[in-house]
Amino acid sequence: DRASDLHLTSDGGYLINGFTQSFGSGNQDAWLLKADNNGNFVWNRTYGGAGDDRGLSVIEDSSNNIVSMARIERVGETSGNISLIKRDSNGNLIWDRNYTTNDGNANGVVIESLDGDYAFATTAKFSGNRDFLITKVNSNDGNSIWSNNFNLGGVDIARDVVQTSDGGYAILGENELNSRDIWLVRTDSNGNHIWNMSYGN
Repeated sequence: DRASDLHLTSDGGYLINGFTQSFGSGNQDAWLLKADNNGNFVWNRTYGGAGDDRGLSVIEDSSNNIVSMARIERVGETSGNISLIKRDSNGNLIWDRNYTTNDGNANGVVIESLDGDYAFATTAKFSGNRDFLITKVNSNDGNSIWSNNFNLGGVDIARDVVQTSDGGYAILGENELNSRDIWLVRTDSNGNHIWNMSYGN
C-alpha cells in the first residue's frame, strides 16, 4: 500500500490518495482515504479493475467535493489512461471520466481552476516521445473543454501545474533531449503556449 498525495480538507481532516494491494478488484487499485483531524479513519474507496491502478493527485474543491486523479491500466489495452473521479464529501461517487494518454507510466496533478472547473497536467505519448499534456474539464460532468500537448524534443515529463492570476497555467517538469533539464511551460487561459524555459546544464 502506498500514498501519493495528501490534501487538507475544510473540516480539518485529510484526504490521502494512493494505491492498495490489500483489497479491491485485484493487483494495485487506486485507494482514496479520508481521516479526521486526529488522523482517525473516516472512510475509504478503491477504484480500478484487474490491472495495476494508482491514485495520484487529490483535491477538495470550493464546494467541498473531492476530485481524485488516477492512472488506470485497462487489461488488454496498450494505451495508458488517466481518470478523474469526483465524489461528495462523504465519498459518494458523482462522476468519473477517462482520458487517453497513451502512456502507461504517466503521473499527474489535478487542480481547481479559478472559474470552478478543473485542470490536470500529465504526460502523454502523441508524437512518439512523451509530451506535457494539460487538459481542462467541466466540473459538472468531467467532459473535456480543451486539451493541449507540448514537446521540446526527446522525453518530456510533466510533474506539476498551477494556475496564474491572469487565468493562464504554468506546467513544470523535465525534458530529456540531450540531458535531463527542468522545463517550465507557460500558457494562456485556453492552454495555448506563451513561452517555455529550460533550466539546468
